[in-house]
Amino acid sequence: MNELCRKGFRIAQQSEKNRFCDIIGFGGSDKPGNFSYLLKEQAKVIERAIDLIGFDKFHLVAHSMGGIIGIELGEMIPNRLRSFINIEGNITAEDCTMSKRARVYCDGDERVDIC
Repeated sequence: MNELCRKGFRIAQQSEKNRFCDIIGFGGSDKPGNFSYLLKEQAKVIERAIDLIGFDKFHLVAHSMGGIIGIELGEMIPNRLRSFINIEGNITAEDCTMSKRARVYCDGDERVDIC
């Protein structure tokens, strides 16, 4: 992450109106065995979190696989979404193929997982 992104993230964290999350099964989030992991289900979880936080209308910023989940969420609750920003995000479910796999760096015969 470059310094401009770090600065923006620090500024955003200072506001009580910003919330950040990993989708279920990714990053630091829980990885329950009984969750379907369908994109629509991920969107429903985020919708429920937004309801619990109490946001009526909001701006949504999504990244990577969160892009397609943000599109799903926008279709579910269009009257609540003020804007949607998709940063390096997927547009369709087919685009998510690479997001689902760990990337591999190949150096000659040596393979090193980098994610």
